[in-house]
Amino acid sequence: MFSKALMLVFILSGDKIAYIYPDGETAFMGRFVNRFMKAAKAVDVLEYECDPSSGILAVKSYSDPTMDNEFFYEPCTNVSFGGGAPLSLR
Repeated sequence: MFSKALMLVFILSGDKIAYIYPDGETAFMGRFVNRFMKAAKAVDVLEYECDPSSGILAVKSYSDPTMDNEFFYEPCTNVSFGGGAPLSLR
């Protein structure tokens, strides 16, 4: 049986949101709507800091985009396999 707390779904949307990979350095920065990446560019995390009020580790600065390509998430459907990476990178 699942706890209600485990079933919470957060709606994350905004124009300057980053998805940071587990390596802690690689990230996508851009527009996310309801947790889905709509348009983002690859960036690197340059510096972390500890937020003095909460004690939470937070990103202090990002690099400029590392390439000109824009990435997005497109879920698969009954008529397509979905997408995400520009054709030149597949």
